[in-house]
Amino acid sequence: MPEEEPKVDVSSSGDDLLPILVIEELAKSNRPMSVNNVSKKLGIGEATLAGHFNALAEEGFIEVYGSPTTFVVSKRLATLATDVLAE
Repeated sequence: MPEEEPKVDVSSSGDDLLPILVIEELAKSNRPMSVNNVSKKLGIGEATLAGHFNALAEEGFIEVYGSPTTFVVSKRLATLATDVLAE
């Protein structure tokens, strides 16, 4: 069994975790969610979240779904999760 690497103390602001929280909410949902839906669930303003949604969509981790605009986790993210769990 490989030795564990020592944990490095990395300070982070709450904003650093917002993309992960967005992905988590979308993954837990049984339906597509709007920025407004996620904003209400997380108690974070839509203006703060909008940029994170755009960045996640541009990088292919979430996908735009339908009209009005809602989002779902992408196949890319599902494949990544499957690959990690298979190791």
